[in-house]
Amino acid sequence: DTLITGWDIIFLWVARMIMASLEFTGKIPFKDVYFNGMVRDEKRVKLSKSLGNSPDPLDLINEFGADALRIGLLFITPEGQDVLFSTERIEVGRNFANKIWNAARFILATIEKEGIEIKDQVIVPETPEGEWILSKLQKLNSETTSLLRHYRFNDVAKTLYEFFWHEFCDWYLEMIKPIIKQGNKKINQNICSVMAQAMKTLLKLLHPFMPFITEEIYQRLPHSEKSIMVSIWPTSEKEFMKRDIEKEFELLKEIIMALRNIRGEMSIPPKR
Repeated sequence: DTLITGWDIIFLWVARMIMASLEFTGKIPFKDVYFNGMVRDEKRVKLSKSLGNSPDPLDLINEFGADALRIGLLFITPEGQDVLFSTERIEVGRNFANKIWNAARFILATIEKEGIEIKDQVIVPETPEGEWILSKLQKLNSETTSLLRHYRFNDVAKTLYEFFWHEFCDWYLEMIKPIIKQGNKKINQNICSVMAQAMKTLLKLLHPFMPFITEEIYQRLPHSEKSIMVSIWPTSEKEFMKRDIEKEFELLKEIIMALRNIRGEMSIPPKR
């Protein structure tokens, strides 16, 4: 019940479809209409084969990858606005795909190194770091679902990018690395389970936009469904919402960033 089309044919095509359907069937053909922006080059000229400014999608896929192209285009497609296309912008999508792959490699390598058997079930975190990331994921689940329902694809892409790159990789994974090195078997079992659980949730949220890499990684993690495509969509679970933990970690992050700024201003080497 949704029509996706360009805004340039609202009257030539969309309006006529509605009027014709009402005239001959007494019903409207669709409930929602989502208008794509025009794709233009950096000089704001509409992409056209005749002008020679339109790249071959297959060439872009060969250079950057299909997932990188898909998510990269979403990054540069603000709601209701035209798209200013350039291959440099698609590199952001490729870098993001590499980040996802490297995070998955770390998680899988850690699980293998620790010799831990991960089961496909909901795990209650036993560390503050685990409580924090799962609590943050509950909000992300709700936000992503809401944005998708309102066709705000650009906002969804940016939200998932920011969360995965910064909250999950820059903070959570970096915080648990020294804990894992301490060698507590029981704690590491829980950490690995939470890592896998969080990663699978993020893969499911990313799957509509990056289907190939998410499916590949999903198959390497413990899973009960044959494909991520038919897995259950993530929902927010109140039992994992820890607002107090989130506030504590936000304060901790502010302190760490302040210390990093001071070290940078004073040119203090990282190891000192």
